Amino acid sequence: MNPTILTNKKRSLFSLIFTVISIMAALCTVLEQLSYLEILFKPLIVASLIWFFYKHSSHLPKRYRQYTLVALSLCLLGDVLLIFENKDDLFFLFGLSSFLLAHVMYVRVFMENIRVSFRRIVPFASILVIYASLLLFLLYEHLDTLVLPVVLYVMVISTMTLTAYLRWGKADRISYLLVLAGAVLFMFSDSIIAIDRFHQSIPFSGFIIISSYAAAQYGITLGLLKQQK
Repeated sequence: MNPTILTNKKRSLFSLIFTVISIMAALCTVLEQLSYLEILFKPLIVASLIWFFYKHSSHLPKRYRQYTLVALSLCLLGDVLLIFENKDDLFFLFGLSSFLLAHVMYVRVFMENIRVSFRRIVPFASILVIYASLLLFLLYEHLDTLVLPVVLYVMVISTMTLTAYLRWGKADRISYLLVLAGAVLFMFSDSIIAIDRFHQSIPFSGFIIISSYAAAQYGITLGLLKQQK
């Protein structure tokens, strides 16, 4: 059997390992005695997905693989930078930039399999616009010099979510649902980060952020792996 073929057994084993990594990363945010391990477990979330995707994506077009690996690598860089955001605001800005570029790469990947339909775009795009507008309205007076970067980021992640939605009918059903769920969870996770940082503290925000972020990246990565040529 070709070792690069993704079997149910391999997927189940990886899912178990990934769940353990994600739980440990989330616990590092709520248990002070484990906080020193965040620098290990948080990057491992995406690092493990990079390895898994690289190993099992040989059936996908080369360009499709490359864009996805670049997106995941930028997310990994962003994760590392944001670990140190409390030391200097520049770490937050550079981390935000890494994730912004990652979303641009995800948009590029999703556009390989989209079907543009005005009737489908308008309702979902309207929901995204309303959500993004409410989020920015909530954050605006607290953003100070970060207004433009945050507005740009919200626009890009909204576009990423929209392109994930537009894969309907062009991507395999399971692939479509996993990627869309991942994109929505990514937006949710980033919204919690923004509200917690710029508006008001949210109880157990770290646990919520890491849990939803890990699920988001898992959904997108597994969804893309399930896409046929």
